[in-house]
Amino acid sequence: MNNLLPPYLKNIEATTSDRLVDFTRRILIIVGIVVIVGLLLAFLYYGFDVVLLAFSGILLAIVIRSLSDILRDHTPLSDKWSVSISLLLMIGAIGLSTVFLVPRIGGQVDVLTQTVPQSIQDVRDYLNQYGIGSFLRGQELEPSQLLSGQVAMVSSRIAGIFSTTIGIITSVTVVFFTGLFLAFEPRMYIDGFIKLVPPKGRARTRQILTALDYTLRWWLIARVLSMVIIAVLTFLGLWLLDVPLALTLGILTGLLTFIPIIGATLAIIPPMLIAFTQEPILALYVLGFYLLLQTVESYLITPLVQERAISLPSALMILFQLFFGAVAGILGIALAAPVLAVIIVVVKMVYVQDILDDSVPVRGLPAEASS
Repeated sequence: MNNLLPPYLKNIEATTSDRLVDFTRRILIIVGIVVIVGLLLAFLYYGFDVVLLAFSGILLAIVIRSLSDILRDHTPLSDKWSVSISLLLMIGAIGLSTVFLVPRIGGQVDVLTQTVPQSIQDVRDYLNQYGIGSFLRGQELEPSQLLSGQVAMVSSRIAGIFSTTIGIITSVTVVFFTGLFLAFEPRMYIDGFIKLVPPKGRARTRQILTALDYTLRWWLIARVLSMVIIAVLTFLGLWLLDVPLALTLGILTGLLTFIPIIGATLAIIPPMLIAFTQEPILALYVLGFYLLLQTVESYLITPLVQERAISLPSALMILFQLFFGAVAGILGIALAAPVLAVIIVVVKMVYVQDILDDSVPVRGLPAEASS
């Protein structure tokens, strides 16, 4: 029958058929993308804690590899021996710190937990004495109850896997072994991931992974250096001001420095409360010291130690911390910064460079590949 049709009708029929096939293909592609995105979002929603644990394992692997790379480059040790010795050095450092510091700060931590509720009561009494704390009157909760209520509210937001001691031990174990396996065989996992990408995009994927490794490595180095410097300066400052528990408060401030912005804000509360129990004017001195310390950290220490790391926008960082804190609790707040660093690098390379075809520098890559 088709042989009896005029040539122009045959062309119309062929064109219509091609358009129908093309339209069907596009519909199937759109449906496939929607399904994949939906499955990915569902996985992130129901398994967000697992994703964060996996990301924590990646960070641990980067720390181990950073040490092992130094050993491998400056010694005749093989790669696996370098990783093994680096791991032993890390475990030894943690063990020595535990042996020497825990006996010293253990008693101070007990005093701190007892002092903070009393400090809250002293602050309330002082404010009420001058009529400033009238808004606190009529509250039936005691300071210790108020503090425990706040702790309970924060704890309730922690993911289910962290709700019990067994959950915490399990999570730490998962992070440790994930980081361990990734550190010993990084090439196997990287090559396996790259093989999931179509051949024409594998070289670019390897560049992206290289940039992410560089960014996270130097971000971690910068944070650790900042933590050590801030801990030492805090201890010296509080010791000179004759504030009790200076060593414990210095270590606490250093640990909280790992969390940008929010960590520094939280770190100022315990020393001010403890200083207030000694003398109200001392709390003002502590406040001034912490403000000076944070200024030095923001404008001197951070720019110096993060010279080779990525710069994170402060406003975007706060929003990410609030979002991750609401979804995954303390772990989410702690990992918000490195996750944001990863997202920024991916957006620069995939969206700005590849899709928009615009030039933007990315650290960790040769000049021709980073823009």
